[in-house]
Amino acid sequence: YVKQHNVGWAFTWEDEKSIKTFFDQLGENLREEIKEKGFNARRLVEQCFTKELILARYRKEILN
Repeated sequence: YVKQHNVGWAFTWEDEKSIKTFFDQLGENLREEIKEKGFNARRLVEQCFTKELILARYRKEILN
């Protein structure tokens, strides 16, 4: 979901160099990108993870 919906950044634990570089560069220059990803994340949750949708998925799995 992270990359597909542009809601944040994703790293593998093995890629320590990329993680360190990301945090070293984190600052004011990413302010707008962070804001955009936050809006995208909120929209994703509102569209795909409502209580009703999650319960419907559980019902489908349990009954099938």
